[in-house]
Amino acid sequence: MWQTKPHYRIPNTNERLSIERYDQMVTSLCNTKCSLMIGSDMNMDYMKVHTNKNASDILNVFFTSGVLPTVKRPTRITHTRSTAIDNLYVKYDEYDNIDSRIILSDISDHFPIITCMGRRDRTVGRTSLVFNHRPIDSIQIDNLSEALRSTIWEGVPGNGCVSDSYDNFINHFTKILAENAPIKRTIIPHRSIIREPWITPSLIKSSRKCELLYRKSVGKPRDSESFMRYMNYRNTYKRIKRHAKNIYYEDIIMIFGKLGRYLIVLLVKLTIDLPTLTPLW
Repeated sequence: MWQTKPHYRIPNTNERLSIERYDQMVTSLCNTKCSLMIGSDMNMDYMKVHTNKNASDILNVFFTSGVLPTVKRPTRITHTRSTAIDNLYVKYDEYDNIDSRIILSDISDHFPIITCMGRRDRTVGRTSLVFNHRPIDSIQIDNLSEALRSTIWEGVPGNGCVSDSYDNFINHFTKILAENAPIKRTIIPHRSIIREPWITPSLIKSSRKCELLYRKSVGKPRDSESFMRYMNYRNTYKRIKRHAKNIYYEDIIMIFGKLGRYLIVLLVKLTIDLPTLTPLW
């Protein structure tokens, strides 16, 4: 059984008092005899563990109880410094493998972190989208129409039973459809799956490039070439993505605009034509 506990220490609060509270919390959680995971933003920098007594003491609090930190690299990087203030702490018995990762992303001023535990016999890749569909274009429609016209339908009905005649017709039609527009199996790799309807393959490619430029700009000064290149590309990418989203919804509004106006007029008319009802109270 697992027990999880998120914890956050507000910056500029009393560090010694926080260490005492961490000690009490960790001791209490360890007494439950459960596997334990604590996610914490302590605002105490493990990068200074050899020079700062409070950072060293808080680390010893976890070590003393057998709770191990899983992240050993900075999780917050600015243009002037880097700090290791976020961590996932675990205490477990049934797993012999642990794997932690820091996700380089500009979603926040702190990098997201992830920890996986267990025995991994093989590396499992992300699942691709696999489906069967029947692609039909104008040429296939013409071929299908010609095949249906040239079919001798007199021999299709069965022995006079309606159900048999229907089954024979459907089987014959399905055979003609399969010959002129066969079903194809399509595989879309995970990285190419479009999650939003306005996200085009070009925007997916631009998103990957934006992520690559961000990785190269992490920790660089604001006036550096790599950071300026990332900022310019990110702003352009966001502007194009917003434009694509607006165009997508504008097209939908144009298509259903007349229908929407018709429904509004109809609802107003129905509302006006309703008889006056006597209140119940």
